[in-house]
Amino acid sequence: MICSFLIAVIMWKLKNKKIIPLTLDNCFYVWGIQCQQSLPGAHTNLQRSKFQTIKIINFYVPEFPTASSLKIAFMSLVMPSMVIYISYSAALTSYLAVFNPNLPFTSEQEFASDKSYNLTVLRGSVYHDIFERSNNSLALQMRERLKRPEDLPLNMLEAIKQVCNEQVVLCTNELFVDKISADIPCTLMSISSGRLDSAAFALFKHSPYTGLLNY
Repeated sequence: MICSFLIAVIMWKLKNKKIIPLTLDNCFYVWGIQCQQSLPGAHTNLQRSKFQTIKIINFYVPEFPTASSLKIAFMSLVMPSMVIYISYSAALTSYLAVFNPNLPFTSEQEFASDKSYNLTVLRGSVYHDIFERSNNSLALQMRERLKRPEDLPLNMLEAIKQVCNEQVVLCTNELFVDKISADIPCTLMSISSGRLDSAAFALFKHSPYTGLLNY
């Protein structure tokens, strides 16, 4: 409304027309600019003579103001509207194209506080041993959500079936899941635990392979 009034004032000084009709007209002009429409123009009649016949053709020619003050005013509206339009289109495309899952928790601490999901691990695995033997406060909280030993899966396929059919979270290395990705019957989402898995070799003292493994 303010832009419409300012443009109407400029037109009023240039054309000596009534300011109220100019303001109302410019409201539609400004709205059209925001909707990526061109400025209104005039109809031009073109006469063509062919075989003693006169045809009148109407052309719609958009009119851009000739006064510098009006050019600046309209361009000051066109440029921001283009930026807004492009930004909105990019944001909408990103929202529709990028999948952002709404997870009930995004960390182990949130999982321990959630209470709506239980925890499962492969029976007898290193992850099972971590929760059974660790004295870490977070591990103790997660142990409370751990399923009973007799209900823990013996292999990765059984663990995945529990995740797909029950409200449980599987604690394992993502590489193990990737190996059976073709046999997974549901869509899985993962969260990072922040821990790095490590492996070690037991060698006898002064083994000739110690230097090779430590390289």
